[in-house]
Amino acid sequence: MKKLIVLLAAFGLLTGCGTKKSVPQTVEEIDTFDEVLAFMSGQTETKVTAVQVQAENGHVPTEPVSLSGKDAKVLLELMETTPMTAEQYDPLAVYGTVSYSVICTLENGETVTLYPKEDALSFTRAELNEEDKWHYPAYRLLYEDPAAAGRIDAAVRQFWSDTFAIPEGETRTAAQMLGEEILSARQVILRASYDGDSDTEIRLYVDTAKHPDLLDALTGLTIEQTEIERDRNSYVSVAFHIGEEDYQFGKHFLTDEFIMRGERIEISVGTGLAYCPKEPFAEWLKDWIYSHRDDDGVKIVRWDVE
Repeated sequence: MKKLIVLLAAFGLLTGCGTKKSVPQTVEEIDTFDEVLAFMSGQTETKVTAVQVQAENGHVPTEPVSLSGKDAKVLLELMETTPMTAEQYDPLAVYGTVSYSVICTLENGETVTLYPKEDALSFTRAELNEEDKWHYPAYRLLYEDPAAAGRIDAAVRQFWSDTFAIPEGETRTAAQMLGEEILSARQVILRASYDGDSDTEIRLYVDTAKHPDLLDALTGLTIEQTEIERDRNSYVSVAFHIGEEDYQFGKHFLTDEFIMRGERIEISVGTGLAYCPKEPFAEWLKDWIYSHRDDDGVKIVRWDVE
């Protein structure tokens, strides 16, 4: 589901973004969303043919999700709200949070990326400084309506969450939620703390060729949507390493993963949704970890259990 791509060409060119006669040379010249697209792309033709949303946590991006023609039109109309102004600013670095982006594909194939916040839309642009070196100053688009940016931010979050929502009465497998590529994972990376203390964490690298039973159980895990539980003590993080080489911490980024807290499962980035297995699974996984820790194909990276 994460890989869902909707070809917006079937809906024709999205309306709302027209043609610019000139490209703004300074941010002070921006008065419309068309001019934002022109300023960022350097193009006079700014018709948008596709819109995607994306989330990232700790600068590790997920795969972008394409919006339907209807949803893309809704989001574009929100971003085109006028009157507006734009300015250069110095953003504050915020760590440990989920950020979202909107990726607009123009008619010529070029993409423009904006970052919705509750108070503004931010973006960067490659520019030459006085020393003739490339740098990336930050800009933000401010709406006269103080609630406009918040509506854009809320819509993007909702579109993202809707992609990972499971309708009541239906189930999905972990592979359907994370993407079918996890079926061919080379290794499963397990991180667990059953007392909720990261100082007593277990960490294992498991070769799937030697333990296909674990891969089958994890990828075929059947889940349904559930209410969010507040108990966040114990956890098990399950990540799938897809590469041809063995996993190396710091070299490979693991974006295909889920976290179990008790029987509750967290999937993807920033959805706020919760899931649970159709059948109890947490104890089975705990037993597997303890009973297979010394098996061939299981590498113990950390085993700090009191």
